[in-house]
Amino acid sequence: ASSLANLHLGFAQVDSFRGNLSAARAALARAAGCADDGELAARVEVQRVRNLVQEGRLAEARVLRPQVERAVAEVDCVPLRDELARCEAAVDFQSGNTELAIENLQHIIAAARQRGDEFGAMRADLELAEMLVEVGHLRVAAGLLVALGAGAARYGLTAMLACVELLQARIALVELRDDLAAEQLALVERTALSSTHLGLARALERGLQACRGNRNAVEGESSLECAQLALACGDGAMALQRGRKAAVEADRLGYRADLGKALAIVARLELARGDRKAAAAAASRSARESLHAASIESRVEALLVLAALARDCEDLREASVYARDAKSLAAEYGLVVQQMVAAQALEVIAHDDSDPRSTLPTASAATASERALVAAECMLSDLGFSSARPYRCVDAAGAESFVASASPDLLGMNERSLVVDAIRQVIVRKGEGVADLRRRSLLKRLLFLFAARPMYVFSKEEIVEQVWEVEYHPLRHDAALFTNIMRIRRLLGEDGIELIQVSEAGYSLNPPKDFLYLEDASR
Repeated sequence: ASSLANLHLGFAQVDSFRGNLSAARAALARAAGCADDGELAARVEVQRVRNLVQEGRLAEARVLRPQVERAVAEVDCVPLRDELARCEAAVDFQSGNTELAIENLQHIIAAARQRGDEFGAMRADLELAEMLVEVGHLRVAAGLLVALGAGAARYGLTAMLACVELLQARIALVELRDDLAAEQLALVERTALSSTHLGLARALERGLQACRGNRNAVEGESSLECAQLALACGDGAMALQRGRKAAVEADRLGYRADLGKALAIVARLELARGDRKAAAAAASRSARESLHAASIESRVEALLVLAALARDCEDLREASVYARDAKSLAAEYGLVVQQMVAAQALEVIAHDDSDPRSTLPTASAATASERALVAAECMLSDLGFSSARPYRCVDAAGAESFVASASPDLLGMNERSLVVDAIRQVIVRKGEGVADLRRRSLLKRLLFLFAARPMYVFSKEEIVEQVWEVEYHPLRHDAALFTNIMRIRRLLGEDGIELIQVSEAGYSLNPPKDFLYLEDASR
């Protein structure tokens, strides 16, 4: 019976390694039915907990753990106790209790080395390195991986060495050192990897393709990965869409680190599209969730968004505090791109430039890759810390904002009931261009005047002075004004008479709630 139980347990471990978790569950059930001694039964139950963690079924793992802990304590098996403790650390990590998970793994590593269990210590080292990379503790993780790689090579642990190289590739990709990441990935091509690490290898390959501008690589296995890949590709609209979805999913599952990352992406892109209220809400929560989960990269990026928002509100003191905190964290943990952005942000805030210099005033820029420099400039543009955001948006209430990108997708033009686009000189309704204004000089000047100040009632005198640029005279201008107002109404569509309203005081545009007017403010 013991031999049969061991056989089924072995099958379960192989299936778990390959990611065939339903087969692993079945094999564990068979193993549990055959196990006729306490230690073997405890090994089966520990593997069951490990599988639950691998499937993301954290609540079930928590419920099962006390029972398994008692079984392990009865047989007094130290390796099993460590395996269960590593599972507990994984549950804590996925639940956002990052600091506790890291602290517990460090205790496991120290205890294993003290009793001479080097292999057990190295397994825990690998899990610790994965956690550190995941939350952006890149400098600490890189040092740990160097030592772990040397040990794996010394003992001939090929699979562990491949995992080390994968994590080193991931660090290189975060730092946007594409060539180094590609070299590291090439080293593990022929190595048998677990389903988890094979998934990481595929994700890294997609990340490399996205960094090189391949939009076909954007479709990942999760909404968060898709958002990150879309951002790397420069597709802000998709990154925002997937980032919002990833935030909802992470919030529902209680994955606080993932929630912080998704919200950091959302906050940055909401700011880029001019929605400061949405950006502030996303950045504030991202900063809280990331602090709780000890997720450094997303926390730094949330702080940078908050710095940009404070600067927009002319609160330079608060903006400086946020930017300094971001720079300090980025420097401490080795986040090169974010460190460059924070340094430039502080420079801009200190001088309060309307058109700050575009060079990156930090020593990190001298050693950063070309891709890292481009990414830093892109983030600075999204946050408004590089050249002034050149595009002015006006909503239905007349509130204005300035954005770095005039992308129709990012600004959601195709979903809006009415867009007056002064850059492309078109009227767009629900994604359809209903009027081309390029050859209608007088009409577009008149429409742009109304669209730039929705709900404002323009007198005839104001209209004539600003559009015709002469002094108003009723005999010369009333008929022309009436005729051109009628033409604009026809251009706007069947509801044009409701959109352009007339009163004794004058004319006004009363647009739908999702209205947008877009113009190039730099002209």
